[in-house]
Amino acid sequence: MPRAEILLYRERDVVPVRDWLDALQPEARRRCQERLSLLALRGHELRRPAVAPVVGGLFELRVKHRRLNLRMLYFFHRRVAVIVSNGFVKQQAAIPLQEIRLALERKTRFEADPVLHASRFEG
Repeated sequence: MPRAEILLYRERDVVPVRDWLDALQPEARRRCQERLSLLALRGHELRRPAVAPVVGGLFELRVKHRRLNLRMLYFFHRRVAVIVSNGFVKQQAAIPLQEIRLALERKTRFEADPVLHASRFEG
């Protein structure tokens, strides 16, 4: 049951997480893609240290690459899909508030029109 489809949040023709992944060094990108694949495989059953709950139905997908703490915020849609909202490099203990706000805004927009705001992840 745990399998989940990974979707990336889309705003018109822009897919922010795809752009963020593309800007990473190849090894960091590969590690993020592997973690997304694990999330697809385990869905709601994936736990710490790979993921952590944030707030308002958001979760943090955690990736460590060298000294970088790479993070992707995501939420679930109908228990069968994961929507990855945004990615960033975490530089302090707390998730930056602007990243949380951005993810919550994108969650609201996605829930209003899932078809308009979804792009398939092809990792």
